[in-house]
Amino acid sequence: MAKYGLPYQGSKSKLAERIVDLLPSAKHLYDPFAGGCALTHAALLSGKWGCVHFSDITDSVVLFRDCLEGNIPDGSEWISREEFFRRKDTDPYVRIVWSFGNNQRDYLYSRELEPYKKAVHEMLHAATPNERRLKFKEVCRLMESVKCRPYDLEFAEKSERLNSLKIGGGTTCIQSFEAANRLVALADNRKTRATGRGATPFLQREYEMKVADYRDIAILPDSVIYCDIPYKGTREYRHDTFNHDAFYEWALRQTAPLYISEYSMPSDFECVAEFERVSTFSATNNALRKVERIYRPKNQL
Repeated sequence: MAKYGLPYQGSKSKLAERIVDLLPSAKHLYDPFAGGCALTHAALLSGKWGCVHFSDITDSVVLFRDCLEGNIPDGSEWISREEFFRRKDTDPYVRIVWSFGNNQRDYLYSRELEPYKKAVHEMLHAATPNERRLKFKEVCRLMESVKCRPYDLEFAEKSERLNSLKIGGGTTCIQSFEAANRLVALADNRKTRATGRGATPFLQREYEMKVADYRDIAILPDSVIYCDIPYKGTREYRHDTFNHDAFYEWALRQTAPLYISEYSMPSDFECVAEFERVSTFSATNNALRKVERIYRPKNQL
């Protein structure tokens, strides 16, 4: 299954293709709650819209835009706990990639595991095989004092034997590398991709990025709007409050076809599609299944 957008809590990556198929064609697509930009990413690759407008009240969309343009960190910098809290409010790469579960609030590693994970990080980025071997010994020493999964040691041994190691190859044992791999894969979309309309250079697709509130976005004629709003009654990522009633009023005023992802909506909206997915928010039950629904205002049906 393809992965779309940034590594992001609550990402629509697994549903992006199905939602893109559901949305009607038009000259413009607006994604004003873009978040990790999974829907935007799938929309750009689909060729279904002439221009994709993606925005969010946070600067996560800036990181996605930078990835589209190949302007991303190489993943070699180690971000400590102190560095994370110093930079997270101004650097979306640090805030997203180096947060626990990409929740944009908490540092990626516990204090106990941080020295070990730092040693693994430095081993993977060592400039020479000899430096890598020295770091490997440090990793093994630190393993005696922290709780590590068995595959951590297996991966460390495999990495120590390699003559070179680049981001984007193999499986890694730390989330920061997995997230960095995701960003590199996203940047690779600059290359020619095969689409339903033939081979098309990804960056020749038109797009517009803004950091803005959804109410400040001017919707052009011949448009479709998709809103992945903060779900009511669930924990939000960076902002403590979202005024759902104000959003409902805004949605009912729109004349362009409007589609909304939610678990449930007021009676002025009607469900037009349902998708079952495995919840990633459960710490104890990874098989927890939820039904996500797509709604439209009844006054548009």
